[in-house]
Amino acid sequence: MKRRPIKQRLFAAVFTLCTALCLSSLYALPGVKDFLPTESGQYVYYRDSTFTQPVYVGFLQYDEGNYAMRYYAPEAQSGSKEITLFFTLDTEKDYVNMTGEKIEQVLQPEDTPTVNYLHDLFYEFSAHRKKIAPEKLAGKSAIPNKAEQNAEIRIFGGETLIVYDYLIPLFNIREIRTRNKKTLFTAVTAGQLVSAEDKSFFNFKGFPQDKKEQAFTLSAADTISAKIKGKNTPPSTAETEQMDGEYKALADNLGFWGSDALMYTDFVKSPADFFKDKTYTLIHLLARNLFFASEGTYTEAERQSIAESEGLFILVNRSYDSQTRRFYVNIKTVKQTEADQCAVTSFSSSIDYYNAHSAYFIHKIVETAKNL
Repeated sequence: MKRRPIKQRLFAAVFTLCTALCLSSLYALPGVKDFLPTESGQYVYYRDSTFTQPVYVGFLQYDEGNYAMRYYAPEAQSGSKEITLFFTLDTEKDYVNMTGEKIEQVLQPEDTPTVNYLHDLFYEFSAHRKKIAPEKLAGKSAIPNKAEQNAEIRIFGGETLIVYDYLIPLFNIREIRTRNKKTLFTAVTAGQLVSAEDKSFFNFKGFPQDKKEQAFTLSAADTISAKIKGKNTPPSTAETEQMDGEYKALADNLGFWGSDALMYTDFVKSPADFFKDKTYTLIHLLARNLFFASEGTYTEAERQSIAESEGLFILVNRSYDSQTRRFYVNIKTVKQTEADQCAVTSFSSSIDYYNAHSAYFIHKIVETAKNL
């Protein structure tokens, strides 16, 4: 069988996810008391269903006072299809006060309402987020405690329901719905720029609707949880022997199956007493950062699966590589081994290969994670 290679940079992404603790500067929006503050370079994209054509709106935080917003409408009938705003905030204020702005594109007259709309979104989202206490987003474990808020949003026509989730950076908004449960705004991807050359935020163009690539059950987190409890069917002896034979170890903690799948394990340790006075833990921080994909790839926020079982936090995502134009399954487990240390197992595979051997891979992931 001819194999489609997993790109070399996807191998590098595993190292990035598992070895980078991402203890860079953490920031909150003006006047906001965060449960888990946003880190430099983190961003989120939403699908805006208030338009008649597909529209995506993204928000990026460079640092405490510098942000960017991007409007992308691939099928726009009038006005620009893309508008990017860079702006600064007065960090001395406890509310949003824009002190400077630069627009990347040359605007058309029809773009003025869109620019005003982007401004309104940032002001509205910040104002409503200030009303959510950080403890409402905290949970007893790393499983997100999704807080809900009834909010009057003028630009959305009145009463809405906002669903917050600490895994989503910046505003923590996962979804906004009308009173009759029609979705207006929903998070579709989130990430973190890894360098000044990383253009992932500015290059996002949504996800293609490939039916074959979508054939992946994201209830895998629950399936793994069941496996931990010994409640699901183990792989056959024949398949285990076949797949073990295909596995090649590059190191004690890194191996791959041909060019279709790889698994990596590592221990992530925080500086002494780093979390002593914080409301969140190392597992919470890892839960958000392991949710992000690598440069040029995008994790689908809507197709995320999370579970926790016997001390293991399980995160399953589907990610899209914009260069290979293919989807991949990413499974990560986190186990706290010491007060300031977690063991991380990261698995990545093409979706069709995972589907063909899911029982084997789930068994392998669980056994590896439990033994760390």
